[in-house]
Amino acid sequence: MTNKHKLGLLVFFLLFLFLLIRNSWASDDAFITLRVVTNIIHGYGPNWNGAERVQVFTHPLWMLVLIPFYALIRTPFYTLYAASFIFSAAAVFFLLYKITPSAWTVPIAAALLLASKAFMDYSSSGLENPLSHLLALLFIWVFLFKETNAANRLFLLTMFVSLSMLNRLDTVLIFLPALLFEIIYSIRNFRKTISALFLGGLPIILWEAFSIFYYGFPFPNTYYAKLTTGIPQSELFQQGWYYFQNSLNWDHITLPLIGLAVILALFWGDPKRRFLALGIALYLAYILYIGGDFMSGRFFSLPFFMAVALLLGLMPVLKLKDSPLFSIAATGLILFAGLTSLTPPILIQMEEDNGVIDDHGVADEKVAYFYCCGLLNQWDHGTKLKIIEDARQANEENIPFVIRESIGIYGYYAGADVYIMDKVCLSDPLRSRLPAFNSWRIGHFRRPYPVGYQETIADGFVNQIREPHLHEYYDKLMLVTRGDLFSMERLKTIVEFNLGTYDHLIDEYVRSNDLGNP
Repeated sequence: MTNKHKLGLLVFFLLFLFLLIRNSWASDDAFITLRVVTNIIHGYGPNWNGAERVQVFTHPLWMLVLIPFYALIRTPFYTLYAASFIFSAAAVFFLLYKITPSAWTVPIAAALLLASKAFMDYSSSGLENPLSHLLALLFIWVFLFKETNAANRLFLLTMFVSLSMLNRLDTVLIFLPALLFEIIYSIRNFRKTISALFLGGLPIILWEAFSIFYYGFPFPNTYYAKLTTGIPQSELFQQGWYYFQNSLNWDHITLPLIGLAVILALFWGDPKRRFLALGIALYLAYILYIGGDFMSGRFFSLPFFMAVALLLGLMPVLKLKDSPLFSIAATGLILFAGLTSLTPPILIQMEEDNGVIDDHGVADEKVAYFYCCGLLNQWDHGTKLKIIEDARQANEENIPFVIRESIGIYGYYAGADVYIMDKVCLSDPLRSRLPAFNSWRIGHFRRPYPVGYQETIADGFVNQIREPHLHEYYDKLMLVTRGDLFSMERLKTIVEFNLGTYDHLIDEYVRSNDLGNP
């Protein structure tokens, strides 16, 4: 690396850090995980509601990462800011240092990152995206650039995929084509291939074994709340299309850059880059399939970051002119396109008090929370939220049971002794398994409250559910979530749940038409 390259890296890396600080914020969903972190520290275990074993977080690795941050910092907002900042800084520094091929590509890379609303918005937020970005970049570096033997490379690639899955399970799709390519390449030495896959996959294997034993299920409760809704697939496809349209309307860099990188890699890249592009395309298809998300751009930050790395690696292959004039022109055009986006990160305002949500339920979540939860607003607004006052009051008055929709910030400040049932079932082990209402917003699927269910919780979990099939189902579910951890009956019930033995009870409950209250 030349001195010119190093100087450009330093200048644009510092610029990124400056804008990252200005854009730092914390989402309500991040506090869901943070309540689990505090429960672990206080001896309740990795649970949401006290002794009820329900995995309410989607990112086990990120949850584990937050534990030392919180133990050291001890304040929620700054824990989330610091963790996001460190991993985002590491990911961007690695990109500029290891992936940019020359000094004049550094400003282009930096401009792409700074102009992308999806990437900048979710380089903070307290969610798992920064760690996903870093793990993806390490995968790309090993796959494309690191010189090592086939078995060692497969081990490293499998390990990064395993850690990424531990950070968010569905990210496996974005790596799958490239990993399969590497497996096929290495299969000639079958024993070493199997050994590399097993050792590299140990993080996710061990977590899944723990998850099934402790929580009773291989997937987080949010999987059942958001992906097993009974909503027709055609409606989810349509909502997914709206999610893509929303990104194109609000963020003029992210999806066009992803599309450009994928097309260039497929037509002009070598086989490895083509398989990376196929992984990005597969992940985009998955986003379309599940209906996207209610957070604008959140699911696009990972494919965008990988697309930037892919495009930078293609520049020498495409023989793009490496000159100051080309770099300045490209950087200027990228930044201008970014400035035309809705609430561009480069122009972030310190005070934003109006949320933005489109006609299809997709929200600019950062704008909605920046006024109260942005780093630069903490001194004025962060500790004065009414939701925090309500939560502290519930804690002080020993209110045992509440129902809420936004449960993160409230749940953290209310403490583990306040049982929180959320309207969209993220933490509810029973209602998340029931069919959702026909009227829904993406990411917010409401279910009925079965007659007697609220009374059951308020009365110390004495089952009072009226409908007999659901009553039996909940007895079994309570054995898994609240029963003796090591009892043979509980372990047997876990196996039966995962084999679908009790699914017919839900079907009978639905057929009974005794669904309960909206």
